[in-house]
Amino acid sequence: MQSNNTLHGITVAVDFKTNEVQSESLANLNKRGHRSDVRCFAVVENNRTFVSGSADAGIIWDSNSLLPINRFEADEMKDLISRKFHIFHFKKPKKS
Repeated sequence: MQSNNTLHGITVAVDFKTNEVQSESLANLNKRGHRSDVRCFAVVENNRTFVSGSADAGIIWDSNSLLPINRFEADEMKDLISRKFHIFHFKKPKKS
């Protein structure tokens, strides 16, 4: 997240011997799926997803496709500025 509330996917390569840094923009995610400024961002522990939050919604994103997976909204989220997210995967019950 940048100081102007824009969100970009960037890959960074660092050569620690020469201190050379190279970066490449992968995607501009600014308001992609949000209708207001992005206020918080968190990478989920599984590294396959990340979450962005704004005054209008929280969005779970697929880190490979950079597309929204799910969106959640609630009146209590209007002031969301920071949050740690856990994604739970439920297994389907076995047929007996």
